Amino acid sequence: MLVISDLPLESFIEILLKTDGRTLGICRRVSKNWKEIIDSSDFLWQAFSKNDFPNSSNIARKKSGKDMSWYYIYKNLKTWHKIANIDKTMKEFYKFTLHDKAHALEIDNGILPLKDTRGIVLYDMHTLRNVPVVVPEKNCFKVSHNDYASAILIKSGLLIQRTVTNPDYMSEAFFKADNFVLSYNALYFFNNREVFKCDLMHQILASKLVLNCDYDIKVMQYNNNALYLFTDCGKIVTIENDVFKTVKPVNIPAEWLKQDNLDPQKKTFTDNKLSIYKRLLRLKDRLQCQTF
Repeated sequence: MLVISDLPLESFIEILLKTDGRTLGICRRVSKNWKEIIDSSDFLWQAFSKNDFPNSSNIARKKSGKDMSWYYIYKNLKTWHKIANIDKTMKEFYKFTLHDKAHALEIDNGILPLKDTRGIVLYDMHTLRNVPVVVPEKNCFKVSHNDYASAILIKSGLLIQRTVTNPDYMSEAFFKADNFVLSYNALYFFNNREVFKCDLMHQILASKLVLNCDYDIKVMQYNNNALYLFTDCGKIVTIENDVFKTVKPVNIPAEWLKQDNLDPQKKTFTDNKLSIYKRLLRLKDRLQCQTF
């Protein structure tokens, strides 16, 4: 039985010339003998370089000198072609984010939402390519995803879109909400001081009251079957397995907590409102007189 290694060297080289650069690189890794034959036949790489890069191969040859083999010239040209494409994508992405940097939302599951004139456009952070979906909502504050659902927080409330295989299951729902967090199979959100849960595995996407908090909620986080509510007054409310657990002060310096900027002698903001307005008007007049 005749195998390819039994062919005359000239016939083997002729077969290799019928391939391409990628295939030749694979053949180079077949065996030590093949690698030696291919590496000693530098004209193979020269042929592929001139075929794949007719203009840049001549420039690369002149710049690299006579000591560099055509194998490394071809390899560098192939790599540079990929880098150039990535660089182009990066520049386009950078221009977009530079123009709209104030409108970037939080990255979630590798997806970056950016506000655009059309609404919310999405970028895949692994490829830096635009996801072919535009959310036609300009007043969007947060977008989040998990394996079961996507949730979008807009000015009017919280919209949930769920992937379902059973037509009897609800695929979407809308709730009044100030903020939310997605766990593995549930959605938690709060409206004013009320905290709710929506079971994403249930047939009906309904909200269930978990807690009526005694404090104004700033933000919520979910970790290891526990929901943490961070309040404006510097406390952490912990809910485990949907049952209220503890309330503890945040262990941070007092200066980091939310403070009232008004003079303690003033009873209400209304008492100090007029002087603030006067200062703002003076600042406005001062800025208009400045030459930039």
